[in-house]
Amino acid sequence: THQLNVSEHTVSRWQREAISRLAHILFEQEMALRQTHIQKIEALLPPPTYSQLFGVAETADHLRRQILAPQSPWVIALVGMGGIGKTALANYVARQIIRDFRFEDVVWLHVSSQTMNNRSTSSHSAFENVIADLGQHFWPESDATIPTPQRLIQVRQRLKSRPFLIIIDNL
Repeated sequence: THQLNVSEHTVSRWQREAISRLAHILFEQEMALRQTHIQKIEALLPPPTYSQLFGVAETADHLRRQILAPQSPWVIALVGMGGIGKTALANYVARQIIRDFRFEDVVWLHVSSQTMNNRSTSSHSAFENVIADLGQHFWPESDATIPTPQRLIQVRQRLKSRPFLIIIDNL
């Protein structure tokens, strides 16, 4: 401090200002990275089929609290007649939850309940399709012909390593 001809108080003030500027720069970078992450995940979700949802605030809040709770339930099912807005509600809540950064990723899978010849798929076939789709999501470059038992082991290990929000639509 004596070589620069400034007092300790001045150096301390410069340090505080520099730390404050650095903190501001880091904050701005963090916010930009968060926004990029949100946009990346939202791009993987199906586009909302609504411009505004009415009468679901309480249900959406309850569902959001259940999903974000640190304890079980680990699986939540939205059930009801077709066309009542289950998918819209799930989409709405998923878009809110993305902003909490509690999940490594949000995966949206759509299960087709019928085959090309209009026959219903079996539950076993639907399960295999879900595991295959999760495998493709987690490891897009991997071999798609990995047998289901082996892929199931890989998926379980991935799901145990980090928290994921997985939405299976039309199961």
